[in-house]
Amino acid sequence: GQASAAPAWPWAPAALGFDTDGALLVGTDRGARPGALPEALYRVPVEGAGRGQPEFVLGAPVGAALGGAGVAPDGTVLAAVAHPGATPGARWDAPATRWPNMRPEEPPRSTVVTLTR
Repeated sequence: GQASAAPAWPWAPAALGFDTDGALLVGTDRGARPGALPEALYRVPVEGAGRGQPEFVLGAPVGAALGGAGVAPDGTVLAAVAHPGATPGARWDAPATRWPNMRPEEPPRSTVVTLTR
């Protein structure tokens, strides 16, 4: 077969939403199944030339998932980053990341991030 230049569809979609242009927002969560790519938030146009072609928007920290996405009336995207640092072998005292503050005395924490243009 012939290789396609089209991006692969996001694997393990866990959250769906729509932006102010009507494009689908897809957040992924493979659970404890690590992959070559981070969990991420994708934007998928539903009409026009790019219809159905996922666009990478935001990569999650190691071990985290993008558990939800919403859009404010001004177009600001709100994305829920869940369970950062939760990787096989991670422990409370030795997580895979200390995101979002990256301070050695603080554990990783789920949070909501905002994306603006």
